[in-house]
Amino acid sequence: MSRDLPTPPLPLPDAVLSRLARLDPEKRALLERRLQQQRPADGARATKPSASIPRCDPQAVRVATSAQRQMWLQDQLAQGAPLQTVGLHFHIQGPLVVDVLHRALREVMRRHEPLRTTFALHAGQLTPVLGPVPASVLAVHEVPSTDQAVKEHVLAALRQPFDLQREYPFRARLLRIAEQEHALLFTTHHIAFDRWSIAVLLRELAGLYQAFLSGLPSPLPALPISYSDFAAWQHQHFDEDVPARRRVHVHRAAVGVDAVAVEAGHRRRVRHGHRR
Repeated sequence: MSRDLPTPPLPLPDAVLSRLARLDPEKRALLERRLQQQRPADGARATKPSASIPRCDPQAVRVATSAQRQMWLQDQLAQGAPLQTVGLHFHIQGPLVVDVLHRALREVMRRHEPLRTTFALHAGQLTPVLGPVPASVLAVHEVPSTDQAVKEHVLAALRQPFDLQREYPFRARLLRIAEQEHALLFTTHHIAFDRWSIAVLLRELAGLYQAFLSGLPSPLPALPISYSDFAAWQHQHFDEDVPARRRVHVHRAAVGVDAVAVEAGHRRRVRHGHRR
């Protein structure tokens, strides 16, 4: 089997190839769907997406993407400083069923491999280690109903570094301020989370919460590919036996382009309720 990308209808510049390689699985699937939607409708011959991603062998040793390797190196150079911690803080006003929220969070982690991945070094090579979804993924804390108390919890969470070899790069805390007032805090490592991920997390969490609250199964379709599929595809086409001009040099995001950390204290009010 050829290790090069299938030849597209027109030659793609190296810059475009590099950007394609940096796309995470969801972005790439979205791009492929849009390309398919733009196929000629008059019966003219349509071309397949130039670089569809196959399923990887689940028994094979997992490989890290170029972005993960870069983020790992930066994390090691930081020597324990939480320089790549991404924080999200949401103020929830209204009734909240904590058990349902917890179930929805576990389903999000099940769907997205980067949120439950640790990393090991084998013979000098960075290897992702995919783990199970923990039984408990949401830490609940009772806090006084003062802005200062909430702020202290947020800052403490952001200051806590991640040990990527021993723990997942995703933490969730729920601060119970009053019976119908909560603060939901996510802290993640940049190796698993970027600006694009925020919308995905919130959309899926909201959909799952409402479905589970109503006694329904998950409304979300299965992901077309996993992050492991994407990593294996990138490794085959960009990391092995390819010209140097096609190698991917990622200098920022872990799973996306132009990712930025969200400042501590970013708040969004969410009002919701449920029928009894």
